[in-house]
Amino acid sequence: MKKTLRHIFSVIGVLLFAYLIYKIGPATVWQKIAEVGWWLVPVMLVSLLWNLAYTFAWYQFLKPLPGKITFKELFRVKIIGETLNTLTPANFVAGDPARAFLIRHRFPITEGTASVVVDRTLNSIATLIIIIIGTAAALIKLDFLPTNIKYGLPMVLTIASIFVIYIFIHQQKGLFSFIAEIAQRLRIRKEFSTATLEKFQEVDGHIQD
Repeated sequence: MKKTLRHIFSVIGVLLFAYLIYKIGPATVWQKIAEVGWWLVPVMLVSLLWNLAYTFAWYQFLKPLPGKITFKELFRVKIIGETLNTLTPANFVAGDPARAFLIRHRFPITEGTASVVVDRTLNSIATLIIIIIGTAAALIKLDFLPTNIKYGLPMVLTIASIFVIYIFIHQQKGLFSFIAEIAQRLRIRKEFSTATLEKFQEVDGHIQD
């Protein structure tokens, strides 16, 4: 069954990739590759390096846990997650749960989920810091920026920073329990089973740790 599912999803992945190439246009893709030329190699190497760095960071969370996983296997799972993030509209809402699911045979799902949440949080914070530094440099150095960008970018970054800080604070208090409470208040879900709430609390405990 596992092999069958692996083959099915591999075919779906290839078809999705082929569809994207078709939508963009094979001639356009080839033209852009030809324009970039050999510079495509260092560009791909940069991408490889940051994915290796992301995997190394995630690996640090998992090392102290009882389960064991090789760096090579974790890198493969990371690439699968990032592929889902890139190729689907759901972004990390699709890729991150897939990562937790793919390491469930190595770690309990609660520990795997917690590691992915912490990894994504630190990733988001690091990305936000880089964007803030780049935006500040652009506002200082580039005099020709339109007014809407000069005022709009800081406003958007401020809102994004507040949101990330808000999520980070609630992770210390119990993020999944908080989400469950909000879902019940908004009547998205009337109630959760005791077993589900216990799982949420367990994940929150691992995140806090």
